[in-house]
Amino acid sequence: MKKILFLILITTNCLAQEPEFIEHQITVPGNSSLSATLLMDLIPGNTQITNPFIIAEGFDAGSITNPELQYGDTDLGSFQEDLFPEAGLMLRELIEPDSANQSYDIIYVNWDNGVADMRDNSLVLEAVIDWVNDEKVGNEPNVLLGQSMGGVDEC
Repeated sequence: MKKILFLILITTNCLAQEPEFIEHQITVPGNSSLSATLLMDLIPGNTQITNPFIIAEGFDAGSITNPELQYGDTDLGSFQEDLFPEAGLMLRELIEPDSANQSYDIIYVNWDNGVADMRDNSLVLEAVIDWVNDEKVGNEPNVLLGQSMGGVDEC
């Protein structure tokens, strides 16, 4: 009689875990319907914003098409996943989460209404920049990146 040994290997994919970000809610003063959730990844070892890199989300219909997704179709995690295979090494080193070279505090502006009028979300972005300026320690300038329609501003 032959003996057969079955080995079952169960693995977990550590990369599939959702990264933990600091969340902060921003609302335009005087208009509580205009808001965003900030997802922040501070420079390792930092507890305060010192060198802000603000990323304004583009058009995101996810709150309508995928209501089960907390932040819609895009958020800081998906931005990082999409960026890193294509970005150059220098950019990855500056903003890669938990990298020894991460030199920016990443602040992702996740619109609470990703299909709102751009003029409304531009008011939200102004409130975000005001909040960042009030919170940051030091005098490093803000860096702002607008994804898709997140980079369009009213003239």
